[in-house]
Amino acid sequence: MATLASRVRRIFSQAWKQYGRPVMAAVRPVTQWNLPPGYAYDESVDAVTYGSGGAILPNPEDYWVVDYIYIVPTRESADVRALVAAGVVPEGATEVLILVDDLETARDAHAVEIDGLWYDVISVDPGPPGTGGVWARVSLRRRS
Repeated sequence: MATLASRVRRIFSQAWKQYGRPVMAAVRPVTQWNLPPGYAYDESVDAVTYGSGGAILPNPEDYWVVDYIYIVPTRESADVRALVAAGVVPEGATEVLILVDDLETARDAHAVEIDGLWYDVISVDPGPPGTGGVWARVSLRRRS
């Protein structure tokens, strides 16, 4: 007999396939990047630079370490739209569902990319209710 967890995983897999097998590219923390000697990530300019305020490294994506996570889009719920309209949640916020196995990867991500758009991870929480602790909800905000 199938366990609740295996049934919920199967449902996730079916939903993932129906949405066209979408993935989220999760860029690992900066400490895991393979930067050339002398280069470091400068948060103030959101770029990899040489020395203090030096030249910006072209094509930093060549040095990132990325993990790919299967996602199921939530198609912005009425709750998210209401929070955006009220100013509680910033414009450009969205949510996706992932398997709980990928929870830490999403939580630790420097940034994530979905369909060519870049996001910061706001939160990663187990749920939604009724998924037997197998899924997790990831809240994202568009990067400026």
